[in-house]
Amino acid sequence: MKQPLIKICGFTEPQDARYAVLAGADLLGINFHPYSVRAVDFATAKLIANVARRTYNPKRKGFKPAVVAVFVNPPSELVESVIDEIKPDLLQFHGDEEPQECLRYNHPFIKGVRLADNKSVDTIAPFITPKSKTFLVDAFSSTHYGGTGKRVSVELAKRALALGRGFLAGGLTPLNVGDAVRRLTPYGVDVASGVETRPGQKSERLMHEFVQAVKTAWDEED
Repeated sequence: MKQPLIKICGFTEPQDARYAVLAGADLLGINFHPYSVRAVDFATAKLIANVARRTYNPKRKGFKPAVVAVFVNPPSELVESVIDEIKPDLLQFHGDEEPQECLRYNHPFIKGVRLADNKSVDTIAPFITPKSKTFLVDAFSSTHYGGTGKRVSVELAKRALALGRGFLAGGLTPLNVGDAVRRLTPYGVDVASGVETRPGQKSERLMHEFVQAVKTAWDEED
């Protein structure tokens, strides 16, 4: 298996996207959920996406990060506008969307699933299709759809990730992501609040430390 992919989510500043690419992030998430503290308008989203795509990381020659547009129960008009204007590599649906809602755009997508119990693990399988490059498991919250900093149950995460090609999210930080990688060997890891100084404000230092922690843990396992 390859080293887990690293997704950093919830960018609000173009410069932070540059730091993330230089740190070694593989995917960068831009939030379009209007009730999120990390939501951005179209003009800012375009700047973030452009900076991410144009940043050159000398340690990864020829590499271009994937831009991910994150939605929560979105109206179709919003998704279509984002596809047309931002041209994301992937869509991420992080609400209560059904499989047909994610597939209707004929665009590669990630389905985020908040794990509350074993029944929620069982909801993942219908989202594993040729168009869904991967899926993502996050901690359940009755008040928020993500970005809470809450950890996922290890047992639920283990069962979900056994389905293959799954991202692990939920309360990951530079201090605990190494242990999560060693214990669960996810296809990828996703972080937002764990590399922030405040909601939406990414820390260059914490992003570097997060990426390094993933690499170190994988090297130990490899």
